[in-house]
Amino acid sequence: MKNIPYLRSALASLSDIAVMLLLISLVQRQSLSELLAITGLRGPWSPAFIWIVLVIAPAGLVCLLAAKFSPDLSVPALAWLGIGGPIAEEIVYRGLAIGVLMQLCGWKFLPACLLPALFFGFAHFSQGSDLESTLGIVAITGAGGLLFGWLFVRWGYNLAPPLLLHVAMNSLFVLFDLGDNAIGSWLLNGLRIAIVAIAIGATLKFAPTRNIGASSS
Repeated sequence: MKNIPYLRSALASLSDIAVMLLLISLVQRQSLSELLAITGLRGPWSPAFIWIVLVIAPAGLVCLLAAKFSPDLSVPALAWLGIGGPIAEEIVYRGLAIGVLMQLCGWKFLPACLLPALFFGFAHFSQGSDLESTLGIVAITGAGGLLFGWLFVRWGYNLAPPLLLHVAMNSLFVLFDLGDNAIGSWLLNGLRIAIVAIAIGATLKFAPTRNIGASSS
């Protein structure tokens, strides 16, 4: 078991999800079915799959043409860093955190999205090698948390769009040699800006109209 890559991280994330589900269930007296509805894991997924193809396909094409595959590429790295980790983070920081704060506690969008984004950013501080890189990584990932939170609420508390975008962006980072950490290379940052712009534009065009300034209560 000790030789399985990323096993400790996976077990820690699963434990976080289980503990949060248990605490919310006990405090708010919600059933598992009700909690799944709050997290947005039930979708709908079909529009989100179409949306993510539109958002990520141009960046994937650019990577194939302009970037090299990562020299450290491995199946475990792609499975956890590209897929499993982002899924766990979206469930915790968006589905459970924002979902509960807005739908059960009645918080407004900005504080409900900002607080989990701050925790999300600081959760990545260990990727930095010095103060400057650490602050940059925390800022970038925190801003990413805000985007994912906005997508979650803007799509009607649907976790599919932020989850798929998080998985797609992390997978590109794992597959291609775009930098050593979240700060990345000029190519990664250019792709990041383009992906964010397309994601926001496509969301405003295709997502259900919603006033994100208020809770659903």
